[in-house]
Amino acid sequence: MNKYLVQTVNGDREFTREEMIQLHRYMWNWIAEQLEIIESYADINSVSIHGLKSEWCNRNGFINIVHRCFCCEYAIQKKMVYDEYHFCHHCPLNWGKAEKKYPDFYCENRFGL
Repeated sequence: MNKYLVQTVNGDREFTREEMIQLHRYMWNWIAEQLEIIESYADINSVSIHGLKSEWCNRNGFINIVHRCFCCEYAIQKKMVYDEYHFCHHCPLNWGKAEKKYPDFYCENRFGL
């Protein structure tokens, strides 16, 4: 079973593909909760998804995560070359039509974020 290194404030930790997906889901569930709260008080279009992703990573002790996304971190390590773009086809998630519509960043583009 392959393990993927993730930097934390307490040093590097190894995670499986499934654990990387789970971390991704925890973060996006938290972001969804924050967006529901923010929507009540502000213009939802002014919210920075990148900022929320960074906040979640910081609160949970994760540092230097590519694009603040555990699936992107997985894809980069799977590809074994850091390339700012063109690694999304290694994403462990299936983004459906978004994969055909957008060349990169399916997760953010799928929802127009």
